[in-house]
Amino acid sequence: MFTWIRSHQRKLMTVVAVLTIVSFVVLYNAGSLETLGRSEFARVYGREVTVTELQREARLAALAADLGLGEYVSSLNVGENPDSSMEFVFNALVLRHESEALGVRPTPAEIKSAITALPIFQTDGQFDPQKYLAFSQQALAPRGFSEAQIEEVVADSVRFDRMRSLVESTTMVSEAEVLSTARAFQKAIGQVVLFDETRYLKDEPVSDEQIAAAYEQAKPQLLTAETRAVRYVVFSLPESDSALEGADRIKALQKVADASAAFAESAMATSFAKALEYSGLEATTTLDFTMQGNAVSPNGLPTTAAATADPLLALARPTFMLRKERPVTSVIQDGEKFYVAELVRETAPRTLTLDEARPQILQEIRLNFARARMEESAVTGLATLREALAAGNSFVAAAESAGLQLQAFEAAPADPIAPIEQRRYADAAMFLNIGELSAYIPAGAGGFAVMLESREPLSPDVLKEQRPQIEEFLKNRSASILFFEWLVAARTRAGIQISGNPG
Repeated sequence: MFTWIRSHQRKLMTVVAVLTIVSFVVLYNAGSLETLGRSEFARVYGREVTVTELQREARLAALAADLGLGEYVSSLNVGENPDSSMEFVFNALVLRHESEALGVRPTPAEIKSAITALPIFQTDGQFDPQKYLAFSQQALAPRGFSEAQIEEVVADSVRFDRMRSLVESTTMVSEAEVLSTARAFQKAIGQVVLFDETRYLKDEPVSDEQIAAAYEQAKPQLLTAETRAVRYVVFSLPESDSALEGADRIKALQKVADASAAFAESAMATSFAKALEYSGLEATTTLDFTMQGNAVSPNGLPTTAAATADPLLALARPTFMLRKERPVTSVIQDGEKFYVAELVRETAPRTLTLDEARPQILQEIRLNFARARMEESAVTGLATLREALAAGNSFVAAAESAGLQLQAFEAAPADPIAPIEQRRYADAAMFLNIGELSAYIPAGAGGFAVMLESREPLSPDVLKEQRPQIEEFLKNRSASILFFEWLVAARTRAGIQISGNPG
Protein backbone atom coordinates (compact mmCIF):
# COMPACT_ATOMS: atom_id res chain seq x y z
CA MET A 1 0.00 0.00 0.00
CA PHE A 2 0.96 3.62 -0.42
CA THR A 3 2.31 4.07 3.13
CA TRP A 4 3.40 7.69 2.78
CA ILE A 5 -0.07 8.76 1.69
CA ARG A 6 -1.70 6.76 4.47
CA SER A 7 0.54 8.37 7.09
CA HIS A 8 -0.37 11.86 5.85
CA GLN A 9 -4.05 11.04 5.81
CA ARG A 10 -3.71 10.21 9.53
CA LYS A 11 -2.04 13.58 10.17
CA LEU A 12 -4.93 15.38 8.52
CA MET A 13 -7.50 13.40 10.44
CA THR A 14 -5.68 14.19 13.68
CA VAL A 15 -6.23 17.90 12.98
CA VAL A 16 -9.89 17.32 12.16
CA ALA A 17 -10.26 15.13 15.24
CA VAL A 18 -8.87 17.82 17.52
CA LEU A 19 -11.40 20.33 16.21
CA THR A 20 -14.20 17.79 16.59
CA ILE A 21 -13.14 16.90 20.14
CA VAL A 22 -13.26 20.56 21.12
CA SER A 23 -16.82 20.89 19.86
CA PHE A 24 -17.86 17.66 21.58
CA VAL A 25 -16.33 18.70 24.89
CA VAL A 26 -18.04 22.10 24.78
CA LEU A 27 -21.40 20.65 23.79
CA TYR A 28 -21.52 17.49 25.83
CA ASN A 29 -18.84 17.52 28.54
CA ALA A 30 -18.60 13.72 28.43
CA GLY A 31 -16.57 12.00 31.12
CA SER A 32 -14.62 8.77 31.49
CA LEU A 33 -16.53 5.51 31.47
CA GLU A 34 -14.40 4.19 34.30
CA THR A 35 -15.73 6.81 36.70
CA LEU A 36 -19.39 6.35 36.01
CA GLY A 37 -21.36 5.63 39.16
CA ARG A 38 -24.97 6.10 38.09
CA SER A 39 -27.29 3.70 36.29
CA GLU A 40 -28.83 6.51 34.21
CA PHE A 41 -26.29 8.63 32.45
CA ALA A 42 -27.40 10.07 29.10
CA ARG A 43 -30.14 10.53 26.53
CA VAL A 44 -29.63 10.07 22.80
CA TYR A 45 -32.48 10.85 20.40
CA GLY A 46 -34.62 11.20 23.51
CA ARG A 47 -33.88 7.62 24.56
CA GLU A 48 -32.38 6.89 27.95
CA VAL A 49 -28.91 5.32 27.82
CA THR A 50 -27.72 3.55 30.97
CA VAL A 51 -24.22 3.16 32.34
CA THR A 52 -24.42 -0.56 31.65
CA GLU A 53 -25.16 0.10 27.98
CA LEU A 54 -22.31 2.58 27.73
CA GLN A 55 -19.87 0.14 29.29
CA ARG A 56 -21.02 -2.60 26.94
CA GLU A 57 -20.51 -0.31 23.95
CA ALA A 58 -16.99 0.46 25.18
CA ARG A 59 -16.22 -3.27 25.30
CA LEU A 60 -17.57 -3.58 21.76
CA ALA A 61 -15.12 -0.86 20.70
CA ALA A 62 -12.25 -2.89 22.18
CA LEU A 63 -13.55 -5.99 20.40
CA ALA A 64 -13.66 -4.09 17.09
CA ALA A 65 -10.02 -3.07 17.57
CA ASP A 66 -9.03 -6.69 18.28
CA LEU A 67 -10.84 -7.78 15.11
CA GLY A 68 -8.66 -5.40 13.11
CA LEU A 69 -11.43 -2.94 12.20
CA GLY A 70 -8.96 -0.09 12.56
CA GLU A 71 -10.49 2.46 10.19
CA TYR A 72 -13.94 2.02 11.73
CA VAL A 73 -12.59 2.39 15.28
CA SER A 74 -10.32 5.36 14.57
CA SER A 75 -13.02 7.18 12.60
CA LEU A 76 -15.51 7.00 15.48
CA ASN A 77 -12.92 7.25 18.26
CA VAL A 78 -12.22 10.90 17.55
CA GLY A 79 -9.83 11.48 20.46
CA GLU A 80 -6.65 9.89 21.76
CA ASN A 81 -7.39 10.72 25.39
CA PRO A 82 -8.85 8.93 28.44
CA ASP A 83 -12.38 10.01 27.49
CA SER A 84 -12.23 8.95 23.85
CA SER A 85 -14.08 5.68 24.55
CA MET A 86 -17.07 7.81 25.52
CA GLU A 87 -16.93 9.59 22.16
CA PHE A 88 -16.80 6.25 20.34
CA VAL A 89 -19.87 5.06 22.25
CA PHE A 90 -21.99 8.08 21.37
CA ASN A 91 -20.78 8.07 17.77
CA ALA A 92 -21.62 4.37 17.41
CA LEU A 93 -25.15 4.99 18.73
CA VAL A 94 -25.57 7.92 16.33
CA LEU A 95 -24.21 5.95 13.36
CA ARG A 96 -26.64 3.09 14.02
CA HIS A 97 -29.64 5.40 14.31
CA GLU A 98 -28.80 7.53 11.26
CA SER A 99 -27.95 4.58 8.99
CA GLU A 100 -31.22 2.88 9.96
CA ALA A 101 -33.10 6.06 9.10
CA LEU A 102 -31.46 6.06 5.66
CA GLY A 103 -32.28 2.39 5.11
CA VAL A 104 -28.67 1.22 5.43
CA ARG A 105 -29.18 -2.25 6.92
CA PRO A 106 -26.47 -4.91 6.51
CA THR A 107 -27.90 -8.27 5.47
CA PRO A 108 -26.88 -11.54 7.20
CA ALA A 109 -25.02 -12.50 4.01
CA GLU A 110 -23.05 -9.22 4.04
CA ILE A 111 -22.15 -9.66 7.70
CA LYS A 112 -21.01 -13.27 7.16
CA SER A 113 -18.94 -12.26 4.13
CA ALA A 114 -17.31 -9.41 6.07
CA ILE A 115 -16.44 -11.71 8.98
CA THR A 116 -14.84 -14.39 6.81
CA ALA A 117 -12.86 -11.67 4.98
CA LEU A 118 -11.23 -10.35 8.15
CA PRO A 119 -7.45 -10.98 7.97
CA ILE A 120 -7.39 -12.13 11.60
CA PHE A 121 -9.47 -15.17 10.60
CA GLN A 122 -7.59 -16.09 7.45
CA THR A 123 -4.78 -18.48 6.55
CA ASP A 124 -3.23 -18.25 3.08
CA GLY A 125 -6.07 -16.01 1.94
CA GLN A 126 -8.81 -18.37 3.09
CA PHE A 127 -11.16 -18.28 6.08
CA ASP A 128 -9.73 -20.48 8.86
CA PRO A 129 -12.41 -21.81 11.27
CA GLN A 130 -9.73 -22.72 13.81
CA LYS A 131 -8.58 -19.12 14.06
CA TYR A 132 -12.17 -18.00 14.47
CA LEU A 133 -12.68 -20.56 17.25
CA ALA A 134 -9.45 -19.58 19.02
CA PHE A 135 -10.39 -15.90 18.89
CA SER A 136 -13.85 -16.65 20.24
CA GLN A 137 -12.39 -18.55 23.19
CA GLN A 138 -9.73 -15.99 24.05
CA ALA A 139 -11.37 -12.63 23.29
CA LEU A 140 -15.10 -13.08 23.82
CA ALA A 141 -15.57 -14.92 27.11
CA PRO A 142 -13.41 -12.50 29.20
CA ARG A 143 -15.68 -9.66 27.99
CA GLY A 144 -18.89 -11.58 28.67
CA PHE A 145 -19.57 -11.79 24.93
CA SER A 146 -20.53 -14.52 22.48
CA GLU A 147 -20.11 -14.91 18.73
CA ALA A 148 -23.22 -12.75 18.32
CA GLN A 149 -21.15 -9.73 19.35
CA ILE A 150 -18.69 -10.37 16.53
CA GLU A 151 -21.64 -10.16 14.15
CA GLU A 152 -22.87 -7.02 15.92
CA VAL A 153 -19.51 -5.24 15.64
CA VAL A 154 -18.95 -6.28 12.04
CA ALA A 155 -22.48 -5.11 11.16
CA ASP A 156 -21.61 -1.68 12.58
CA SER A 157 -18.42 -1.58 10.52
CA VAL A 158 -20.44 -2.43 7.38
CA ARG A 159 -22.83 0.41 8.22
CA PHE A 160 -19.83 2.71 8.58
CA ASP A 161 -18.40 1.62 5.20
CA ARG A 162 -21.75 2.16 3.48
CA MET A 163 -22.22 5.61 5.03
CA ARG A 164 -18.67 6.57 4.08
CA SER A 165 -19.34 5.42 0.52
CA LEU A 166 -22.43 7.63 0.35
CA VAL A 167 -20.35 10.61 1.43
CA GLU A 168 -17.41 9.72 -0.81
CA SER A 169 -19.61 9.66 -3.91
CA THR A 170 -19.88 13.46 -3.69
CA THR A 171 -16.13 14.16 -3.58
CA MET A 172 -14.14 15.66 -6.46
CA VAL A 173 -10.37 15.80 -7.07
CA SER A 174 -8.73 18.71 -8.92
CA GLU A 175 -5.60 18.53 -11.05
CA ALA A 176 -3.89 21.08 -8.78
CA GLU A 177 -4.43 18.78 -5.80
CA VAL A 178 -2.99 15.84 -7.73
CA LEU A 179 0.16 17.76 -8.74
CA SER A 180 0.67 19.11 -5.21
CA THR A 181 0.37 15.64 -3.67
CA ALA A 182 2.59 14.16 -6.37
CA ARG A 183 5.52 15.98 -4.78
CA ALA A 184 5.76 12.90 -2.58
CA PHE A 185 7.48 11.21 -5.55
CA GLN A 186 9.89 14.05 -6.33
CA LYS A 187 13.39 13.82 -4.94
CA ALA A 188 14.10 16.70 -2.55
CA ILE A 189 17.70 17.81 -1.99
CA GLY A 190 18.77 19.95 0.92
CA GLN A 191 20.34 20.34 4.35
CA VAL A 192 18.97 19.34 7.73
CA VAL A 193 19.89 21.13 10.95
CA LEU A 194 20.01 18.53 13.74
CA PHE A 195 19.35 19.15 17.43
CA ASP A 196 20.13 16.38 19.92
CA GLU A 197 19.00 16.83 23.53
CA THR A 198 21.87 14.64 24.78
CA ARG A 199 24.29 17.40 23.70
CA TYR A 200 22.59 19.68 26.22
CA LEU A 201 22.30 17.10 29.01
CA LYS A 202 24.33 17.96 32.11
CA ASP A 203 24.95 16.07 35.33
CA GLU A 204 23.64 19.05 37.25
CA PRO A 205 22.52 18.98 40.88
CA VAL A 206 18.81 18.48 41.55
CA SER A 207 17.51 19.13 45.04
CA ASP A 208 15.39 16.73 47.09
CA GLU A 209 12.66 19.36 47.10
CA GLN A 210 12.59 19.42 43.28
CA ILE A 211 12.43 15.62 43.15
CA ALA A 212 9.66 15.47 45.77
CA ALA A 213 7.62 18.13 43.95
CA ALA A 214 8.01 16.32 40.62
CA TYR A 215 7.04 13.05 42.30
CA GLU A 216 3.81 14.49 43.70
CA GLN A 217 2.91 15.98 40.32
CA ALA A 218 3.60 12.80 38.37
CA LYS A 219 2.38 10.37 41.05
CA PRO A 220 -0.77 9.23 39.18
CA GLN A 221 1.43 8.06 36.28
CA LEU A 222 4.20 6.51 38.38
CA LEU A 223 2.85 2.98 38.49
CA THR A 224 4.30 -0.47 38.43
CA ALA A 225 3.20 -2.63 35.52
CA GLU A 226 0.21 -4.92 35.77
CA THR A 227 1.67 -8.41 35.80
CA ARG A 228 0.82 -12.09 35.62
CA ALA A 229 2.66 -15.24 36.60
CA VAL A 230 1.68 -18.60 35.14
CA ARG A 231 2.80 -22.17 35.12
CA TYR A 232 2.85 -23.94 31.81
CA VAL A 233 3.59 -27.16 30.00
CA VAL A 234 5.18 -27.21 26.58
CA PHE A 235 4.63 -29.75 23.84
CA SER A 236 7.25 -30.01 21.10
CA LEU A 237 8.72 -32.56 18.73
CA PRO A 238 10.70 -35.26 20.52
CA GLU A 239 14.38 -35.42 19.75
CA SER A 240 13.84 -38.56 17.70
CA ASP A 241 11.61 -36.62 15.26
CA SER A 242 13.66 -33.43 15.05
CA ALA A 243 15.24 -34.38 11.71
CA LEU A 244 11.94 -35.19 9.97
CA GLU A 245 10.99 -33.13 6.93
CA GLY A 246 8.02 -32.57 4.66
CA ALA A 247 4.87 -34.63 5.19
CA ASP A 248 6.51 -36.73 7.89
CA ARG A 249 7.31 -33.63 9.95
CA ILE A 250 3.79 -32.26 9.51
CA LYS A 251 2.35 -35.59 10.65
CA ALA A 252 4.60 -35.62 13.72
CA LEU A 253 3.67 -32.03 14.56
CA GLN A 254 -0.01 -32.90 14.30
CA LYS A 255 0.49 -35.58 16.96
CA VAL A 256 2.12 -32.97 19.21
CA ALA A 257 -0.75 -30.55 18.59
CA ASP A 258 -3.31 -33.26 19.37
CA ALA A 259 -1.54 -34.07 22.63
CA SER A 260 -1.54 -30.42 23.68
CA ALA A 261 -5.25 -30.10 22.81
CA ALA A 262 -6.07 -33.21 24.86
CA PHE A 263 -4.16 -31.78 27.84
CA ALA A 264 -5.96 -28.42 27.53
CA GLU A 265 -9.37 -30.14 27.42
CA SER A 266 -8.49 -32.20 30.50
CA ALA A 267 -7.23 -29.15 32.39
CA MET A 268 -10.36 -27.18 31.61
CA ALA A 269 -12.70 -30.06 32.44
CA THR A 270 -11.01 -30.94 35.74
CA SER A 271 -8.08 -28.80 36.80
CA PHE A 272 -4.57 -28.02 35.65
CA ALA A 273 -3.14 -29.97 38.61
CA LYS A 274 -5.17 -33.09 37.81
CA ALA A 275 -4.24 -32.86 34.14
CA LEU A 276 -0.59 -32.79 35.18
CA GLU A 277 -1.16 -35.81 37.43
CA TYR A 278 -2.93 -37.79 34.69
CA SER A 279 -0.35 -36.95 32.03
CA GLY A 280 2.78 -37.28 34.15
CA LEU A 281 4.04 -33.96 32.80
CA GLU A 282 5.86 -31.30 34.81
CA ALA A 283 4.99 -27.62 34.70
CA THR A 284 7.34 -24.64 34.73
CA THR A 285 6.42 -21.49 36.67
CA THR A 286 7.35 -18.15 35.14
CA LEU A 287 8.56 -14.96 36.72
CA ASP A 288 5.97 -12.20 36.93
CA PHE A 289 5.71 -10.57 33.50
CA THR A 290 3.95 -7.72 31.74
CA MET A 291 1.57 -7.89 28.79
CA GLN A 292 4.56 -7.14 26.56
CA GLY A 293 6.33 -10.27 27.84
CA ASN A 294 8.90 -8.44 29.99
CA ALA A 295 9.87 -10.14 33.25
CA VAL A 296 9.71 -8.02 36.41
CA SER A 297 10.79 -8.44 40.02
CA PRO A 298 8.28 -8.99 42.87
CA ASN A 299 8.16 -5.22 43.49
CA GLY A 300 7.02 -4.60 39.91
CA LEU A 301 10.30 -3.10 38.70
CA PRO A 302 12.38 -4.38 35.75
CA THR A 303 14.77 -7.26 36.39
CA THR A 304 17.95 -8.32 34.67
CA ALA A 305 15.98 -11.11 32.99
CA ALA A 306 15.91 -10.76 29.22
CA ALA A 307 12.93 -8.82 27.97
CA THR A 308 10.38 -10.85 26.03
CA ALA A 309 12.26 -14.01 26.96
CA ASP A 310 11.03 -17.28 25.52
CA PRO A 311 8.31 -18.31 26.20
CA LEU A 312 7.02 -15.13 27.91
CA LEU A 313 6.42 -13.33 24.64
CA ALA A 314 4.25 -16.18 23.36
CA LEU A 315 2.40 -16.56 26.67
CA ALA A 316 1.89 -12.91 27.58
CA ARG A 317 -1.14 -11.79 25.59
CA PRO A 318 -3.27 -14.95 25.91
CA THR A 319 -2.56 -15.34 29.63
CA PHE A 320 -3.52 -11.71 30.35
CA MET A 321 -7.04 -12.75 29.34
CA LEU A 322 -7.16 -15.33 32.13
CA ARG A 323 -9.07 -14.75 35.35
CA LYS A 324 -9.55 -16.77 38.53
CA GLU A 325 -12.88 -18.00 37.17
CA ARG A 326 -11.18 -19.15 33.96
CA PRO A 327 -7.55 -19.87 34.85
CA VAL A 328 -6.48 -22.20 32.01
CA THR A 329 -5.66 -21.25 28.43
CA SER A 330 -6.51 -23.15 25.32
CA VAL A 331 -3.52 -24.30 23.26
CA ILE A 332 -1.05 -21.49 22.49
CA GLN A 333 1.02 -22.21 19.40
CA ASP A 334 4.42 -20.58 18.93
CA GLY A 335 6.10 -21.91 15.83
CA GLU A 336 6.47 -25.66 16.36
CA LYS A 337 5.86 -25.45 20.11
CA PHE A 338 2.49 -25.71 21.82
CA TYR A 339 1.81 -24.35 25.31
CA VAL A 340 -1.00 -24.72 27.84
CA ALA A 341 -0.81 -22.39 30.83
CA GLU A 342 -2.57 -21.78 34.14
CA LEU A 343 -2.80 -18.46 35.97
CA VAL A 344 -0.75 -18.52 39.17
CA ARG A 345 -0.82 -14.88 40.18
CA GLU A 346 -2.14 -11.56 38.90
CA THR A 347 -0.82 -8.31 40.33
CA ALA A 348 -2.55 -4.99 39.87
CA PRO A 349 -0.47 -1.83 39.31
CA ARG A 350 0.56 0.16 42.37
CA THR A 351 2.08 3.59 42.83
CA LEU A 352 5.87 3.66 43.02
CA THR A 353 7.37 4.96 46.24
CA LEU A 354 9.49 8.09 46.12
CA ASP A 355 12.68 6.05 46.49
CA GLU A 356 11.66 3.66 43.69
CA ALA A 357 10.77 6.53 41.38
CA ARG A 358 13.77 8.73 42.28
CA PRO A 359 16.13 7.61 39.44
CA GLN A 360 13.37 8.00 36.86
CA ILE A 361 12.34 11.42 38.18
CA LEU A 362 15.94 12.64 38.40
CA GLN A 363 16.58 11.65 34.79
CA GLU A 364 13.33 13.28 33.62
CA ILE A 365 14.14 16.56 35.41
CA ARG A 366 17.57 16.69 33.80
CA LEU A 367 16.06 15.85 30.42
CA ASN A 368 13.57 18.69 30.83
CA PHE A 369 16.44 21.08 31.53
CA ALA A 370 18.26 19.73 28.46
CA ARG A 371 15.18 20.11 26.26
CA ALA A 372 14.72 23.70 27.37
CA ARG A 373 18.35 24.51 26.52
CA MET A 374 18.03 22.68 23.19
CA GLU A 375 14.84 24.50 22.17
CA GLU A 376 16.38 27.84 23.12
CA SER A 377 19.40 27.00 21.00
CA ALA A 378 17.11 25.96 18.13
CA VAL A 379 15.17 29.24 18.21
CA THR A 380 18.36 31.32 18.26
CA GLY A 381 20.19 29.21 15.68
CA LEU A 382 17.32 29.08 13.18
CA ALA A 383 16.77 32.84 13.48
CA THR A 384 20.46 33.35 12.63
CA LEU A 385 20.15 31.06 9.62
CA ARG A 386 17.07 32.87 8.32
CA GLU A 387 18.87 36.17 8.56
CA ALA A 388 21.80 34.70 6.63
CA LEU A 389 19.49 33.37 3.92
CA ALA A 390 17.64 36.69 3.66
CA ALA A 391 20.96 38.49 3.23
CA GLY A 392 21.98 36.07 0.46
CA ASN A 393 24.76 34.49 2.53
CA SER A 394 25.81 30.86 2.47
CA PHE A 395 23.53 28.63 4.51
CA VAL A 396 26.28 26.11 5.26
CA ALA A 397 28.77 28.80 6.33
CA ALA A 398 26.18 30.45 8.58
CA ALA A 399 25.33 27.11 10.22
CA GLU A 400 28.98 26.28 10.83
CA SER A 401 29.58 29.76 12.27
CA ALA A 402 26.63 29.26 14.66
CA GLY A 403 28.01 25.86 15.75
CA LEU A 404 25.00 24.00 14.38
CA GLN A 405 25.16 20.39 13.20
CA LEU A 406 24.30 19.91 9.51
CA GLN A 407 23.54 16.82 7.46
CA ALA A 408 22.69 16.58 3.77
CA PHE A 409 19.59 14.76 2.63
CA GLU A 410 18.42 13.59 -0.77
CA ALA A 411 15.25 11.52 -1.10
CA ALA A 412 11.63 11.46 -2.20
CA PRO A 413 9.17 11.36 0.71
CA ALA A 414 7.42 8.28 -0.71
CA ASP A 415 10.55 6.42 -1.81
CA PRO A 416 10.36 3.01 -0.05
CA ILE A 417 14.05 2.32 -0.69
CA ALA A 418 15.47 5.50 0.86
CA PRO A 419 16.47 5.36 4.57
CA ILE A 420 13.64 6.36 6.87
CA GLU A 421 15.55 9.38 8.23
CA GLN A 422 16.12 10.72 4.71
CA ARG A 423 12.42 10.27 3.91
CA ARG A 424 11.48 12.08 7.12
CA TYR A 425 13.59 15.09 6.11
CA ALA A 426 12.24 15.06 2.55
CA ASP A 427 8.74 14.83 3.95
CA ALA A 428 9.34 17.94 6.08
CA ALA A 429 10.52 19.78 2.96
CA MET A 430 7.62 18.71 0.77
CA PHE A 431 5.76 22.02 0.82
CA LEU A 432 8.79 24.32 1.15
CA ASN A 433 9.88 26.65 -1.61
CA ILE A 434 13.42 26.36 -2.96
CA GLY A 435 15.81 28.09 -0.54
CA GLU A 436 13.27 28.10 2.32
CA LEU A 437 14.03 26.93 5.87
CA SER A 438 11.38 25.02 7.82
CA ALA A 439 10.35 25.56 11.41
CA TYR A 440 11.80 23.46 14.21
CA ILE A 441 10.30 19.93 14.16
CA PRO A 442 10.47 17.79 17.34
CA ALA A 443 11.61 14.22 16.67
CA GLY A 444 12.46 11.62 19.29
CA ALA A 445 15.23 12.78 21.62
CA GLY A 446 15.72 16.02 19.76
CA GLY A 447 14.48 17.72 16.64
CA PHE A 448 15.46 19.19 13.29
CA ALA A 449 14.77 21.81 10.65
CA VAL A 450 15.29 21.40 6.91
CA MET A 451 16.38 23.79 4.17
CA LEU A 452 15.32 22.85 0.64
CA GLU A 453 18.03 23.44 -1.96
CA SER A 454 16.34 21.89 -5.01
CA ARG A 455 13.65 19.49 -6.13
CA GLU A 456 13.99 17.19 -9.15
CA PRO A 457 11.24 17.42 -11.79
CA LEU A 458 8.56 14.76 -11.63
CA SER A 459 8.71 12.19 -14.40
CA PRO A 460 5.48 12.01 -16.47
CA ASP A 461 5.71 8.22 -16.30
CA VAL A 462 5.88 8.31 -12.49
CA LEU A 463 2.91 10.68 -12.33
CA LYS A 464 0.90 8.40 -14.63
CA GLU A 465 1.78 5.36 -12.54
CA GLN A 466 0.97 6.97 -9.19
CA ARG A 467 -2.06 9.03 -10.23
CA PRO A 468 -4.67 6.36 -9.26
CA GLN A 469 -3.30 6.07 -5.72
CA ILE A 470 -2.99 9.85 -5.37
CA GLU A 471 -6.57 10.35 -6.46
CA GLU A 472 -7.72 7.60 -4.10
CA PHE A 473 -5.92 9.30 -1.21
CA LEU A 474 -7.43 12.69 -2.04
CA LYS A 475 -10.91 11.19 -2.29
CA ASN A 476 -10.45 9.41 1.05
CA ARG A 477 -9.22 12.63 2.63
CA SER A 478 -12.22 14.58 1.38
CA ALA A 479 -14.56 11.79 2.39
CA SER A 480 -13.07 11.72 5.89
CA ILE A 481 -13.58 15.46 6.32
CA LEU A 482 -17.14 15.25 5.02
CA PHE A 483 -17.87 12.26 7.23
CA PHE A 484 -16.72 14.15 10.31
CA GLU A 485 -18.88 17.11 9.31
CA TRP A 486 -21.84 14.76 8.85
CA LEU A 487 -21.11 13.11 12.22
CA VAL A 488 -21.05 16.45 14.05
CA ALA A 489 -24.37 17.41 12.44
CA ALA A 490 -25.84 14.00 13.28
CA ARG A 491 -24.79 14.34 16.91
CA THR A 492 -26.59 17.67 17.03
CA ARG A 493 -29.74 15.98 15.72
CA ALA A 494 -29.27 13.26 18.33
CA GLY A 495 -29.61 15.85 21.12
CA ILE A 496 -27.11 14.08 23.36
CA GLN A 497 -27.67 15.04 26.98
CA ILE A 498 -25.40 14.01 29.85
CA SER A 499 -27.34 13.56 33.09
CA GLY A 500 -25.01 15.42 35.40
CA ASN A 501 -21.39 14.96 36.44
CA PRO A 502 -20.18 11.36 35.95
CA GLY A 503 -17.65 11.75 38.76
